Amino acid sequence: MDMTVFNVGFGQSILMEEDGDQLLVDCGSKNSRSRWNHSISYMKNSLAGTKRRRTALLTHYHVDHYRYFKEMKPHSFDDFYLPYVGFQSKSKGSILTEEALLTHLFLKGNKSDTKVYLQDQMQMVFDLLKKNGRIAVLMKGDYFTLGHTVCEVLWPSFDIENEFEVKGRRKLIDRFKSYLSKYREDNPEWNEVYAMWSELYQVVIDRLYHFYELCSGIEYNDNDTNGERGGRRGRNIDQINRLIDLDEIREMVKQQRKDLGQLTLLSSDLKKSLQRDVSDSFAKFSKELAHNFKSDNNAVSIVFRDRVPNVEQEEEDVGYHHKFLMTGDITKDILEEHIFKDPDESGQIYNFIQCPHHGTKKRHYSTQLPNAWHFIISNGHFGNYGKIAPEYIQPCILTSKLKISNSQRRAQNTNGSCPDINTIRWCLIRNHFHLRYYCPYWDPPTSFMRRWSNGQCIHAGSRICTNPTPEICSQLAQGKQCSTFDCRLHKGEEIVCYKFNMDTIRSPLVVTKILKP
Repeated sequence: MDMTVFNVGFGQSILMEEDGDQLLVDCGSKNSRSRWNHSISYMKNSLAGTKRRRTALLTHYHVDHYRYFKEMKPHSFDDFYLPYVGFQSKSKGSILTEEALLTHLFLKGNKSDTKVYLQDQMQMVFDLLKKNGRIAVLMKGDYFTLGHTVCEVLWPSFDIENEFEVKGRRKLIDRFKSYLSKYREDNPEWNEVYAMWSELYQVVIDRLYHFYELCSGIEYNDNDTNGERGGRRGRNIDQINRLIDLDEIREMVKQQRKDLGQLTLLSSDLKKSLQRDVSDSFAKFSKELAHNFKSDNNAVSIVFRDRVPNVEQEEEDVGYHHKFLMTGDITKDILEEHIFKDPDESGQIYNFIQCPHHGTKKRHYSTQLPNAWHFIISNGHFGNYGKIAPEYIQPCILTSKLKISNSQRRAQNTNGSCPDINTIRWCLIRNHFHLRYYCPYWDPPTSFMRRWSNGQCIHAGSRICTNPTPEICSQLAQGKQCSTFDCRLHKGEEIVCYKFNMDTIRSPLVVTKILKP
């Protein structure tokens, strides 16, 4: 399996390829198109030509993950995968959808994420999907193939609404809507307007539900129960035969834009009155709703990995190594309370892990994240979002605006980077996770893990290193093993993308750098 990591600054666009299949995981950036023209052009060329199957996957609805999808060639994808957002049934609705809608209607500022969530994702799918293409809404337990690799979905869960309920999200929505209702009662002249507003509000939500249901079926039924394991039975996405009627989607887009536009106009008048009469409470709840939508949007990120082959391992072996784990912008609490709650899961080893939320620490870094030979971090300077968790940054294979302080042994965000590197934004980082190191002098190097403590190499796996000298461990701690990979750039050069094979776990990783012409 090959991977191409495109340089899009603070954003994500990763192309995975195997046996003629292509999977584009996200396609966005915080930056405008002009900043990454060469990366986008190379991306489009990589997706050109005849392939057995070409699939797009959007992990969640933030601009740094979807902005450049509109730059891709129209009707070039056979399948499009979207995250499940909590529509357990039409009657129950979706907390995330109501957070998006109320934020879009009543809060000032950038509304690109809410607009894409509420209407433009339909247009995006319509523009990119082939005539007989398929759309699938992915949730925990589902699986699909990429070449000969089976990919299993770890998140979002069908019960994601319960997670939001526990955090009091529904109560906040109900309190916000109660302000509208009370204002109508106190001002009878608004009765007619409020009635129209309530009707359109529900119509917009119902149409979005219909879009998701049209894609791949999202409601729970008795046939979805797995009697042995309990919970929802996973679906083989490749066997979903719901071909999409693009004409129907085109009509849905047209009606959604019309109704959302009319609802926005009605909300504008209501907002002016509410700001005048209950300004403090209204402003408080509006900002809280917007914050919740942003956070919960991350919490529905599609997390997936390659499935473990059903083979028996010898007792002394550490077992199968996953090739990859893709995490989107999943949050720390979801990682710890759901995905990697089981120590056996968090203790597994991966060849590659795409670090949650571009490697940043606040609300995303977790000690429960499994071990990996290589981390993939997409990061650039973009306000406070650009601060990478120090726990990731030890020895680098490729680095991005980072340097290591040998005295403090922690990462520092700088305007420089490694002395010879200018503007690289993508990182592939050797795993020195929680001060645990792999020893390259053991063959095979995948069968154990070691911990550096008080100047000694301490056994932390199932086999003993043949030569665990303090000198070797010291070299690992200082990143000396990275010196065999030339990560330097000459003046004026800029990375377009990195290409490498995901099947290898030996270090150093052979990476092909594609430079801007």
